[in-house]
Amino acid sequence: MAPFARELGLGAGPLICSNGAHIVDADGSNLAVEYLGAQARNTIIDYALSQGFHLNGYTTDQMFYLDESPWLELYRTRAKTIPTERIGLEAMRALDAIKLMIIAEPGKIKELATRGHALFNPAEVALTESEPEYLEFLPRMANKGAALQRLAAHLGLDRDAVMAVGDYLNDVEMVAWAGHGVAMGNAMPEVKCVAARVVGDNNEGGVADAIEYVLQ
Repeated sequence: MAPFARELGLGAGPLICSNGAHIVDADGSNLAVEYLGAQARNTIIDYALSQGFHLNGYTTDQMFYLDESPWLELYRTRAKTIPTERIGLEAMRALDAIKLMIIAEPGKIKELATRGHALFNPAEVALTESEPEYLEFLPRMANKGAALQRLAAHLGLDRDAVMAVGDYLNDVEMVAWAGHGVAMGNAMPEVKCVAARVVGDNNEGGVADAIEYVLQ
């Protein structure tokens, strides 16, 4: 997140990372971190191995993986700023993971997301789709909306002073909570349903439209 913030000239500021499992304060310190429990972590790892799925594990600092694969290369082309490291199975099991992620064909991801609560304990794990090929496993209470609410409280901001712009399923809670919830024109229907406003898509200056909307 930080390299993109610097490239955009946003200056020092807090960052919500890993779909809400990690909030970094303006000074670089951890404002909030939530971790997957050991039992949940091992259940997800065992399932991914049994199905032959590619699996990533994330700490607050970097991403770890068990094996090279075409899915890992796809991920690397999209997430160029995230350090990656190969580790063994036991190291993955012992990881202080804030999230795990399975990468697979979109159809398999959608099927697994639908069946997820029957396979994984919903009292311990939250599932969210962040790309058609990505299914993320987070600590139960972690999502972008909860993190945005927590950050706003930390900054002394009412929700009416907060805007959130999103397009995919992992943005639903965030767009729903914000006083000015905005969906991109190319957003998933679930995001548009909870948004107060729908703007142009990401190739039509939709974010600029959203900013103009709140400044009017």
